Amino acid sequence: MAEVCLVVDDAMSVAPDAEVHQYALSCGGSAANFACCGSALGMSVELMSQMGDDSVTPMLSADLSAFDVGVRFVRRHAGPNSVCVIVIGPDGERRFMSHRGPESTEGPHDLRTLDGIDWVHVSGFVFQREVSAQRVWSLIQHARTSGLTISLDPSPMMTPYVKDVNPALLSHVDYLFPNAFEARALTGLQDPEQAAERLLEMGAAFVALTQGADGVLLRGPTIDQQLPAAPQPRVQDSTGAGDAFAAGFVAATRQGADPVDAARTGTLAAAAVIARVGGHSGAVDLQGR
Repeated sequence: MAEVCLVVDDAMSVAPDAEVHQYALSCGGSAANFACCGSALGMSVELMSQMGDDSVTPMLSADLSAFDVGVRFVRRHAGPNSVCVIVIGPDGERRFMSHRGPESTEGPHDLRTLDGIDWVHVSGFVFQREVSAQRVWSLIQHARTSGLTISLDPSPMMTPYVKDVNPALLSHVDYLFPNAFEARALTGLQDPEQAAERLLEMGAAFVALTQGADGVLLRGPTIDQQLPAAPQPRVQDSTGAGDAFAAGFVAATRQGADPVDAARTGTLAAAAVIARVGGHSGAVDLQGR
């Protein structure tokens, strides 16, 4: 996904005209953010996504190549790429205006090609459309029966899918990484601790509920702990913070870290990403850690 990042005085302003103090054309999307951060942290990552054939395609391809992200599951299609305009306020908070490109007309992936993969991380944005939701649900079921670990970074826009179409989804998830807004959307509960508990009741095996500057709440069968956010005095753009946290958590867990240490690694990764404008521009600062 291409990102157009605009830094303004008030990200939530409804004024018909606004001055832009800084802008950046960058690469992003939740799955790509996770993949690039994860690769920078030393994981071997394959991205399962799709890419159009418009003027930003070379930039998107070069970005994945620069972070050594595998693309054997990336499908090409005719038409525009997905794009998101991100309006960023002085505190780093933002709002999104997204256009999702057309779905690939190809059939589902041959899931036998997942040989050699031990962890599947899913972006919740895929559940916004019926075709992609069906494909990813098949992937999750295959991963579960194959003994792979599954993590999910939900989207508030997937709430109707979880509630009305597939209530069993979260019971297939080993690690759930919602932010506070997403947890409220999925559960209807305002209190983060109650929301985390409800997500466990809905089937998730473990919940790491991120709360921005307030840190992360860890909930599971044997853990109930609040960790502070890693210090970052220079917040430029909070886009991709959750993706970076998830990448750090997964990378550390795969190296044998317990959930607390994995979450600490996640907060450090998030702190690096929010210091730059763009969903994973800060991933370059994770390389070699």
